[in-house]
Amino acid sequence: MVASKYNLLLDIEGKEYLFNLASQCLISCDHDLVDFLYGNQEIYLSKDEETSLYENGIIVDSHEFEVSRLKSNISSLKFDKTKMAAFISTTSACNLNCTYCYQDRRKELNCKKYMTERNWKVVLEYFKNEIKTHNTKLFAVSLFGGEPMFNDSMCQQIITDLRRLEDAFPELVIQCVLITNGTLFNENNIKFYLDNIDNIQITLDGIKEINDSFRVYPNGEGSFDKIISSLKLIKKYKTSDILSTICLRINVNKETVNKSKELIDYLIDNNLAQAITSIKFHEIFGTQGEIILDGNDERDNDIELAKEIVKLNYYLIENGIKVFKEISGLCIGKLANGYTVDEQLNIYACPGLLYSDVHGKISTDGKLIIDNKKWYDYHLEEAKCINFCKYAPICYGGCTWAKGENEKDCMRDIFDATLVDKIKTYIISQYI
Repeated sequence: MVASKYNLLLDIEGKEYLFNLASQCLISCDHDLVDFLYGNQEIYLSKDEETSLYENGIIVDSHEFEVSRLKSNISSLKFDKTKMAAFISTTSACNLNCTYCYQDRRKELNCKKYMTERNWKVVLEYFKNEIKTHNTKLFAVSLFGGEPMFNDSMCQQIITDLRRLEDAFPELVIQCVLITNGTLFNENNIKFYLDNIDNIQITLDGIKEINDSFRVYPNGEGSFDKIISSLKLIKKYKTSDILSTICLRINVNKETVNKSKELIDYLIDNNLAQAITSIKFHEIFGTQGEIILDGNDERDNDIELAKEIVKLNYYLIENGIKVFKEISGLCIGKLANGYTVDEQLNIYACPGLLYSDVHGKISTDGKLIIDNKKWYDYHLEEAKCINFCKYAPICYGGCTWAKGENEKDCMRDIFDATLVDKIKTYIISQYI
């Protein structure tokens, strides 16, 4: 037996823990166990202790076996038909004109398409057939755009129909996410969304001065006041029996990151932190055109910005605000049973490709037609770095879309500099 190469040693408030990136298991440990795992001393382990460490991935038969098991698990997740995921764009239109919007292809097309009831019925019928055929147990759905709530009536219809699917298929669990700019909530719709959406992500990029330099309406007016009004509505209607979680996304760059504490202070001073379940900071990245050609250069190896984001996570903890969990499973782009669907029934492997590189279509009779081999490239790709990188269980070889044509999205340097602290801040904010 050897220590897993996916173990991370965490020092949290004077206590030592081991976190395994593959199993995502966290165990408390002492110096003797750490020294034992890394070959510095011998200690006695009972059979139960050894079994527990083995079952939780802390110790493994060999590193070669561990890599093989990881690759097998990834393959199983990719092609597990009992799980399905979809990004559904309700409209290509948006009521904002954010200066850094990555969807430059949507803007170039200058088209404002909306999901119609007719097209939605086609999509819904396709999903129903998939659920029936594969006995789907979990269906993760994200409503996207454009701005999904700019087609509010259709957005609500989609959510209602999805919830009815849970009634029709008792073993099915649907997780609904709404990704919104947060400007279109009102007294008439807020209760519906809080009652029916599992997670709502709202973007607010800083105090009024900063947010309103980025997130603007077509006439140049800022969106800060409207987003704050929406947070007030959420606070008003989000009672203890409502399980919907609210994630506030704050996009930052080198110029704005150091002012983000002012936004946190503003939310606390105005009693709005109570409306928010967690906060995540994210670097502003390039546009679709830039990423396709050159990879995500805006993000590439920007270690200093990543370190500043970690400091902000600690600031959240100091103020009793939870940190968003960034480590999750395979992204939709790597799932064979994952789809991004636009208003015209076009299909893409990844939401980053919306309105740019179409991979297929759902026909009007509910059949999936794939006519671009890149669809299969997304699902069949197996990055060589999975064989040797300790971050493979959370990176899976990197984002296929963000790599661009020049394969430029390795995050290893940033993980080296910040991952331990990111995991620590999440654990502290959620459990300690």
